[in-house]
Amino acid sequence: MAARVVQDTQHSWPDLGTAYTVQVSHTYRGTPVKELVVFSENNSGRFPMELGVSYVLFLHKAGANLEADYCGNSGQVANKQKVLATLAAMARAR
Repeated sequence: MAARVVQDTQHSWPDLGTAYTVQVSHTYRGTPVKELVVFSENNSGRFPMELGVSYVLFLHKAGANLEADYCGNSGQVANKQKVLATLAAMARAR
């Protein structure tokens, strides 16, 4: 999915992580939604995001949360043009 961060909220226990509210601009797989919350746990696998910046997000379920795959192709749109081109090509081939 491609999405822009519109809000970040520290967890009620800040050491646990940050919840980012993102506005979804494009869904490549799954049920399209307009907005969702992505949690970034405060550990070595965290996926920090900046307000107002757009991201390509490959999400997975972690308990009750959605989290971005930091080791994969998730990242700022500005740095992921090749990933976006591959996703667009895959969508056209369907």
